[in-house]
Amino acid sequence: MAAKLSKFRLIDRALPGLSELGYRLLFGAHSQAGPQDRGRLVADYLRRTRDLEVLQRVLAVGNLPKAAAPQLVPAPSGRRLLVLAPHQDDEIIGCGGMLLQAMAQGCAVRVVYLTDGVGARLKGAEARAYGQQRRQEALEVWGDLPAGEPVFLDLPGKAMPLDQAAVRAVGQAVEDFAPDMVLLPFFLEPPEDHRKCARLFCLAARERGLAVPEVWSYQVYGSLAANLAVDISAVAPEKARLMGLWRSQNQVYDWASYAMGLASVNSWQVKNQLPRGQAEPRVELFLSLPLGEYLALAGGFFGGAPQREAYPGPRPEAGGGEQDAAAKLKQRWITAKSQAKMGLRRLEVLARPGEYYAEQGPDFLVVGLQKCGTYWLTNLLMNHPEASCQPTQPEGEDRVKEGHFFDAVGALDSDPEFFRRRMLYKHHGFFADLAQPTLRAGTAGRGAALAKLCRRYNAFVRRNARPGARLVGEKTAEYIFHHQLIGQLYPQTKLVCVMRHPRDRIVSFHHHQIRKGRWDHAEIEDWEVAQYCDRVAWEYACLLECQQALHLITYEELTRRGPETVAGLCRFLGLDASAEVVQKMLDQARFDRLAKKNPGAGNPHQHFRQGKVGEGKQRLSPAQQAMIQERLGELTRRVAERYGLDLGEYLE
Repeated sequence: MAAKLSKFRLIDRALPGLSELGYRLLFGAHSQAGPQDRGRLVADYLRRTRDLEVLQRVLAVGNLPKAAAPQLVPAPSGRRLLVLAPHQDDEIIGCGGMLLQAMAQGCAVRVVYLTDGVGARLKGAEARAYGQQRRQEALEVWGDLPAGEPVFLDLPGKAMPLDQAAVRAVGQAVEDFAPDMVLLPFFLEPPEDHRKCARLFCLAARERGLAVPEVWSYQVYGSLAANLAVDISAVAPEKARLMGLWRSQNQVYDWASYAMGLASVNSWQVKNQLPRGQAEPRVELFLSLPLGEYLALAGGFFGGAPQREAYPGPRPEAGGGEQDAAAKLKQRWITAKSQAKMGLRRLEVLARPGEYYAEQGPDFLVVGLQKCGTYWLTNLLMNHPEASCQPTQPEGEDRVKEGHFFDAVGALDSDPEFFRRRMLYKHHGFFADLAQPTLRAGTAGRGAALAKLCRRYNAFVRRNARPGARLVGEKTAEYIFHHQLIGQLYPQTKLVCVMRHPRDRIVSFHHHQIRKGRWDHAEIEDWEVAQYCDRVAWEYACLLECQQALHLITYEELTRRGPETVAGLCRFLGLDASAEVVQKMLDQARFDRLAKKNPGAGNPHQHFRQGKVGEGKQRLSPAQQAMIQERLGELTRRVAERYGLDLGEYLE
């Protein structure tokens, strides 16, 4: 097998950072094309890519390897197999026959379903009912098999997050079973959830140091650069029966016939290794790699770290052919518009460089935390005669939105496309001419280019400042996750952060999601509490790691002892902390002024909703409150000790 794997090592060393098109081309998606066709494909790829270093490495390879025929092997025996399946039925389509044989030969098998199986079309109660139907079908499929009951992670289908909570869930599922082989979809499978499944495993393996000797990629939809094949002809009838149990899926399409047809087509690749004249051969294909080589290959394709956003946005509505055509037309228009925007911005920068570059950076940054009153905090600072801090209103109502500069720069190496989009479209294209992701690690001139980006950010902060302000700051609630990057680029900038009881934050976030149209259920469910606790734990860990000058206050203290809390903040920033100035700040930033209503007059459609302390104690169940204490208690005590805060009520 070593000889067959050598091409993967060769290409991985020669071509890091290839696009999906490049990987598909080189790893056998077009392996049956003749030399002239392959040459045209290579030429087409080279014309599309803009990375000259990648072009040089392509040419240095000299001869693209031809995909070798997979080796026919028996199913594993006596091993522990963990199967990661994005949706309920993927594992039976891709490796159901091999699993049946493996279980018959003494293998312990566990299946982990990553998503709830709900598509984008369904919402609310209908979505929950459909998800429950798919769960029951999975339990029926595995009920009579020796593998036992599967594990359901219940990540949202068609919007699977790549955040820390999802990485932790996948890693924990692997650790709990301690497998010596993991099976998962091929990392270039067309559906996005299938690729995300592979990416989550890569992230979990690296972050948690998973000890898995071998990884087998299986095939559901796309072509697979396989090096192993398993003859499942003997158990094909049982696989077909199991496929028939996915009734919700077979109502839409005959997936049972598809799975068996795929196995028949696959048999062609090993026709010379099967018994001559074998009737109705069925074969499943796999790419088998040691964990290290798998991470080098798949991880090299994905790159990056978990997403910082802990919750997915609204699911896109599904459309038909006319909508698809309209979407493609819209995308072409957006591309043309973005290119024009970049060009116009370059001309504006050349004409008025003073408006787009500044040497002095922000004096302070409000770095979080989410749903803790950060807009209240920016309004307080904006009402100090010596300070300016934006934004003061959500949704850009004051014509200024959160900067999200460090989010974008932090993704430069891990997700260059995210960096490009942020630079191109945020703030009316203020950064558009710097949108090309040419600053990745190892790129010549990276330091100078980053300095140029920072000078542009300085201009962004300064242009939104109130005239005459001595100290200027900016607020983005996600910046706490990027404290290390801030320390590298702006080591002298002071950081300000406000925290709040997690119970109240969970209630606030629940209403935030409803206001955004992402959720429609009234009651706060256990999974919401668990997910938000993961976010809070991550924030607290960042607070404990932060080495920069950071002033931490609490929403509760700001509510109950406003003058003392605001005066301490002013002293930290070097601002006038006299009683007269502090009282004026509090008066101008009162809740009734910001929300244009009295505290407690809840309006779920308004950002400033309640302005009260303690709502979570009434809204969350005792079990949910106990979950918060179990997950966050120790971290809360450490944060209180580090910053000298009294967080006793957070521990009740």
